[in-house]
Amino acid sequence: MSENMFRYVLNVSRTRFNIKRNWGELYLLDILQRLWQEISINIIGPLLKSNRMDAIVVIVDRFTKMIRLKAMTMNISLEGIAKIFLKQMDKQKGLIKK
Repeated sequence: MSENMFRYVLNVSRTRFNIKRNWGELYLLDILQRLWQEISINIIGPLLKSNRMDAIVVIVDRFTKMIRLKAMTMNISLEGIAKIFLKQMDKQKGLIKK
């Protein structure tokens, strides 16, 4: 078995792959200046129910990669998510740009 494996590895190492891709134009990302200036919000769910909650809201700060997690139900509206976020931001004293 070791001889077969050796031949296989030798064969693969001799094979050259010439893959030429046309990449898109590169551009620089904006440099963020403060916490919670830009965020991303995701919902993980549906999960198994625990205390009537079956989902998790994940709010991520793109500057520091700091996260806030909050248990909720899947039938929450966007307005409800905004209220959860604003309650969490009251603790941080920050304002969101994007």
